[in-house]
Amino acid sequence: MSQTKSQEDVPYFLQMQIKVFTKWLNKYLKEAKESITDLQKEFEDGVKLIKLAEVLTGKAISRYIKNPKMRIQKIQNLNLALKHLQTEKKIKLIGVSSENFIDGNLKMILGCIWEIILKCSIEEISVDKVKGKEALLLWCQKQTHEYKNVNVTDFTSSWKDGLALAAILNQNEPSMVQFNFLDPKNESENFMVVFEAADQLGIYQMLDVEDMLVDVLDEKAMMVYLAEYYHFFTNREKK
Repeated sequence: MSQTKSQEDVPYFLQMQIKVFTKWLNKYLKEAKESITDLQKEFEDGVKLIKLAEVLTGKAISRYIKNPKMRIQKIQNLNLALKHLQTEKKIKLIGVSSENFIDGNLKMILGCIWEIILKCSIEEISVDKVKGKEALLLWCQKQTHEYKNVNVTDFTSSWKDGLALAAILNQNEPSMVQFNFLDPKNESENFMVVFEAADQLGIYQMLDVEDMLVDVLDEKAMMVYLAEYYHFFTNREKK
């Protein structure tokens, strides 16, 4: 994961956010034949943010500068992208400025991307008249409540041994994960089974086994990843 700051300078929870957010962004940028490897730097001229905004809204942005060199040109592009997201998707970007992207302000860039993900992925979730974060947690609980050694109460500690993810997969695709053969003490093996099954199903993969074997999982990163499971299985039910 190449970033402007070295990994030693970035807390692990932010590394996890950066990785997951980057994967989420690339899922949509791919539709515009674009991609990023460093979200702290690669939005600084506004072009890729414009491409992202166009994909997410389904509406083109006209009259932007495709190869900006001057700071004022980059600001103009970024302003167009941010305004488009606010107008077309009603995304709240309080305190976010074009200068944040040009200057590589990681905290503000992550904050902006989080608001985009919230609006476009998480706030769309609806379960039993509940929406957003609460709905995602409720969905996870409904999927896993019958499984031994699984008690989903949050987006962090409840997921550390891999059993909760395995339960969701087993609930929807029993043949893909043999839940009763998993050992709560063998976290690494559990996640290997889970990620292989999810990949075979076609669930967009954002994390690796080593990402999960940490003391504290990042709540935002896990919400983004779990939303992929929700959208995958609920969209499949509608077909």
